[in-house]
Amino acid sequence: MSFTPPLFRNELRKFVPWWLADRRLSSGKSVGFRYLWAIVATLDVFVQFMLEALRAPWPGLGPTAALPYIGRTRGILRGPAATTVEYVSRLSRWLAKWARAGSAEQLLEELHEYLPTNPKVRLFTRSGICITRNTDGTTVRQTGVAWDWDSVSDPQRAGNWWDVWIVVYSPYAKRAGTLGGITDDGNVLGQAMPSSVADEVKQLLSTWKSAHTYVRAVIWSTDATKFDPATPASMPDGTWGRWGTTGNGSRFKGARCQSSLRFWEPRL
Repeated sequence: MSFTPPLFRNELRKFVPWWLADRRLSSGKSVGFRYLWAIVATLDVFVQFMLEALRAPWPGLGPTAALPYIGRTRGILRGPAATTVEYVSRLSRWLAKWARAGSAEQLLEELHEYLPTNPKVRLFTRSGICITRNTDGTTVRQTGVAWDWDSVSDPQRAGNWWDVWIVVYSPYAKRAGTLGGITDDGNVLGQAMPSSVADEVKQLLSTWKSAHTYVRAVIWSTDATKFDPATPASMPDGTWGRWGTTGNGSRFKGARCQSSLRFWEPRL
């Protein structure tokens, strides 16, 4: 990648004495100039290397091959469908991002920007806070939301104030016929999601969440009407702590066992 013209080679003629000038029209009298030109040509090479090294860490100015290394040092993952322009924009905002690291809003922003199609994502807390990152990038914070995940199915956890739940309205949610684990085709069982993407999502959650919070579950939904604070019927009713219930020695499906939903419990 070229950034500058050959500065030293272009200016050499202005600084040499007449007897070392470029006298190509006089046979045999340009040897000295050619010797000097070969020396300063190496200076141009070193300047070129220096400029490329200086600009390589600058997203959008250096080579695109440097972007993965910039992202690694700045802690920002490239989404599986992100264009170079989109990724450069995210990398350029790294200081502002890290200034808000640990906040729920920033965690949702990273999920929203990393995932394909920039889906809507929500975060719920036990204390009744709901934060929504919409598809257009706007954020809405609501309080007093009735979120009851496990007061019936897991009452011993009902006092864990540090628990949070993340809902992603994403096409990754559903894959018929399988549950949990990883298939031999490289996708997560139960979801049409490459296992490498799943690993990066968990890495993203671990990096950007606050240290005192525990991600109780990540819920992937293909149904946009689920978990809407304005619709109480779409919210958990206290029985969602386990996927099913036990009665008479048998296991029965619980309320959370719905075909439009997939659940992670990442232990983060």
